[in-house]
Amino acid sequence: MRRIRGLVLNRIYGDWHYRGKVIANFIYELASGHQPRFDKLPGLDAPSPQLQKILDDACHMPTTLWFDTAEQLSTVVVAGQATICFNLMDYIVKTYGKEVASYPPAIKDFWWELLEDWQQFSDQPNLLLEQLRSEI
Repeated sequence: MRRIRGLVLNRIYGDWHYRGKVIANFIYELASGHQPRFDKLPGLDAPSPQLQKILDDACHMPTTLWFDTAEQLSTVVVAGQATICFNLMDYIVKTYGKEVASYPPAIKDFWWELLEDWQQFSDQPNLLLEQLRSEI
């Protein structure tokens, strides 16, 4: 599994076509031991204790080819959703700065959507996953 991951990452990060277009989404990034500074993103609060538990559980889950329970899948999916939300916000701040009012209109709209999503993850971590399940 590590070898395959390494090959994929080397291929993507080594291709100049993808420079500045790739955002890594490692679910361990928001776990308790790896936490970034949430205050560097304007208006963003640290994860709620409920979301933090999910992030920590996902981080400590061993790599596997299949899950033993539906809860394991839910944990990984929710952690991935919250992490990509954070990483997209981090990318926007790195690209456009901390002043949301100065963002281009489409980026500003996207920022507010991401901030709303983050708040939903903090309040009800499984909400987006449950919405997706109800659509299937």
